[in-house]
Amino acid sequence: MHPVRSHKIALALLGFAIALSTHAGELEGNVLDQNGKPVANALVAAIPRQTQIGADGNILRHLGHSDAQGHFLLQGLPADSYGATATASGMEPAFIGNLAI
Repeated sequence: MHPVRSHKIALALLGFAIALSTHAGELEGNVLDQNGKPVANALVAAIPRQTQIGADGNILRHLGHSDAQGHFLLQGLPADSYGATATASGMEPAFIGNLAI
């Protein structure tokens, strides 16, 4: 079994709880508001440190949305260091950097 590292971080007006699974290339966690309540339908993006440009000329990002309980799961992330953002209507964006996957 591979080790799992967990990070619990609060940023700006969005709290952001993230659990990293280093063996599976996944970023999983919950988006919470400043009161610890789940934020549904927040856009979560993971951007690798080694910038890659897609065929359309845009920076490659891994995107997902939180569910009704604020939970999200991004899969298929290549090994790298990532920055993760969460944005939701009416709230300030949250950012966490240096997430090793």
